[in-house]
Amino acid sequence: TCAHRQAIALQIAMIFAFCKAISSIVAKCRSLPRICLRFGHAHAPYPADMGNYSKLARLLNCEFRHSQTSRTNGPTMLSNLRARIGQGPLALLGGLAAYGSAELAVRIVRLCTVVIIARQLAPDIVGVAALSLTLFELIRVLANIGVGQRIIAAPAELLDATCNTARRLFWAWCAFVALVQCAAAAVLATLFAQPMAGAMLAVLSLVYVFMPAGLVQCYLLMREGRAGTTARTTAAQTIAGQLLTTGLLLAWPSPWSIVLPKLLTAPI
Repeated sequence: TCAHRQAIALQIAMIFAFCKAISSIVAKCRSLPRICLRFGHAHAPYPADMGNYSKLARLLNCEFRHSQTSRTNGPTMLSNLRARIGQGPLALLGGLAAYGSAELAVRIVRLCTVVIIARQLAPDIVGVAALSLTLFELIRVLANIGVGQRIIAAPAELLDATCNTARRLFWAWCAFVALVQCAAAAVLATLFAQPMAGAMLAVLSLVYVFMPAGLVQCYLLMREGRAGTTARTTAAQTIAGQLLTTGLLLAWPSPWSIVLPKLLTAPI
C-alpha cells in the first residue's frame, strides 16, 4: 500500500541519516592527524614526503624527538604525558571525544523528535518530507570538494592567499550545487509527480546562500586544533533544528515543519 511504501521510505531516510553522521565523523577524523601535526609544530613546514610511514606514526616519532630536547625539570603528569606521546595525539583524542559527545547529544534529541513526528504526522506525509530531505543530503555531499583541507595544510606565509582563494571557490561551488538541487527539484515535481517534495527541495537550496560564509572560519578552527569548538557548533545547529522541528510539529502538523528547520538553522 501507499502507507507501507512511505514507511519504508522513512526507514531508508533514517538509515541514510545515520550513515551520513558516521561518515561525517570519519571525515573529521581523517583531517585530525594533519591538524595535530600543525598543532604540535606550529613553526615547522608540512612534510611533503611521508616515505613509507603513516602520518600518525611519523607524528609520534617527531613529537617524541622534540620532547627529548625541550623537556624541563619537574614536569607535571600532563606535561610528562605530552612529552612522551606528543601534543598531536592528545589533540587527536580530544577531537575524537568532542565529536563523539556532540554526536551522542544529537542522537538523543533526534530520537525524541522522531517519536513526536511518528505521533503527529501520517506516514504518507512523513514520506514526502523524508524524500526531499534524503535528496537534499545526497546533493549536499557535492559541496565538499576538498578545498578546506588546503586551508589546514597551507604554510603560514600562504594562509591569507589560500583563504581568499578558498572563499571565492566556496561561493562559486555552492552556487553551482544550488542550481543542481533546483534542477533536481524540477525533475522531482514534473517527471515523478511530487510537487510538494520538489518545492521543499527547491526551498532547501537556499541553505547554500549561508553555507560559504562560515566554511573558511570552520577550517581555520580545525587548523588551530580547536576541534571542540567545531563539534559544539555543529551540535548546537543540529539540536536547534530538532527543537524547531518539535515546536513546529506541535503547532503546525505539516511536512514543512520537518523541512523548514534545515533552512532556519543554516546561519548558525
